[in-house]
Amino acid sequence: MTKATEGESVTLDLLKVKMAEFAKERNWDQFHSPRNLLLALVGEVGELSEIFQWRGEVPKGLPDWKEEDKVHLGEELSDVLLYLVRLSDICGVDLGKAALRKIMFTVLEDESNLSDRYGGDSVTFFPVCSFGFQPFSQPFLSFYGFLDVEGKECNLRNAKGKGGNGL
Repeated sequence: MTKATEGESVTLDLLKVKMAEFAKERNWDQFHSPRNLLLALVGEVGELSEIFQWRGEVPKGLPDWKEEDKVHLGEELSDVLLYLVRLSDICGVDLGKAALRKIMFTVLEDESNLSDRYGGDSVTFFPVCSFGFQPFSQPFLSFYGFLDVEGKECNLRNAKGKGGNGL
């Protein structure tokens, strides 16, 4: 199995490769159907849920948790992530791109509420990206940066004053 080097950045692609190697070394590919991986993922989500089951609301950062509880949480979160990465790989879905696309489309669906949320008329921009024109508000662009789903920088054109209504 490929070894991680000290200080190596952990990416979804790195996890995908490591999970594929792990399964191949154990001859588990025969068992890694989308259905089986999904059911295993659901089981791991159940184990993760058990950690929070009787704790009520938990503050961010888990300040009152013992270190061993945080380690256990990290293990269960990792199980969920690794099964999700493996499932997406087996299904041929680029999970990183799909997640960025989902964020962008969620913002687009919520575009009508942005001016209310940010007090007044929010300026809408059209990033010129590899997937074409998509409207995004200034708060979205400020928070998420100016990258498209391919990780390329987008050029911004202010839609206001160009004869458009900002959408």
